[in-house]
Amino acid sequence: MYSLLFYPLILSLNSSNYPIINPHTNLLTWRRDDGSKIEVYTKSITKFRTIKGQNLEWEYTKSLKKNQSPIKWKVKGNCSSYFVDWDKDSIGALNIKNFKDFKNSKKIISECNKKTASLWYEPSKEAMYVLDKYCSD
Repeated sequence: MYSLLFYPLILSLNSSNYPIINPHTNLLTWRRDDGSKIEVYTKSITKFRTIKGQNLEWEYTKSLKKNQSPIKWKVKGNCSSYFVDWDKDSIGALNIKNFKDFKNSKKIISECNKKTASLWYEPSKEAMYVLDKYCSD
């Protein structure tokens, strides 16, 4: 039987929704289909309250290639509505409650400056994990 200590790691290896979890460095890591690596330091996840309810804010780093500088993004997400706002995308908050519908969608999301929904699948999947895990903590 597997130890409960390894349970999150086993989940992360068996599902694309789960990151690889390194509890020693407080790091969540995803590998995207384009080869980029996404890292979220769990210490960067903060809770705050507004009129619209409980929210989280966190920062993630996207590394494309070893010789390029990583890109840092700040993200805000609402724990009840699942609207998430990435700071550098200029589209405002996006409803990710049904993010799985984005995966192979050719649909144009009106609030995404004529970008197809499929471009938001991986960032939405990662944001959904953070909201699900850390809103309830």
